Amino acid sequence: DGRTYCVRCLVWRPGAAEGGPGHHCNTCQRCVTGFDHHCGVFGRCITDYNLPCFYTLIGMLMAGVLTAGCASVAVAARPEAAVAGGLAGGALHV
Repeated sequence: DGRTYCVRCLVWRPGAAEGGPGHHCNTCQRCVTGFDHHCGVFGRCITDYNLPCFYTLIGMLMAGVLTAGCASVAVAARPEAAVAGGLAGGALHV
């Protein structure tokens, strides 16, 4: 059968044939199947079911940081754009 009993949750955890081994998360204080890690940023367990979404979110974060870095390098490389845009002398006129 492969099932185990969690003495903290007082439930039977499924075995490997029933969706993966169960794991008790000490942070959430609950048993989850397919446990990868507990994410402190999102405050939840990352499991086999939400792992693709987690990887997509990390990829989007990296893409956003890369885009912001490229944009700041592009602006810094063209000081004449700041002068033409009304930022001459470091003052912004609204």
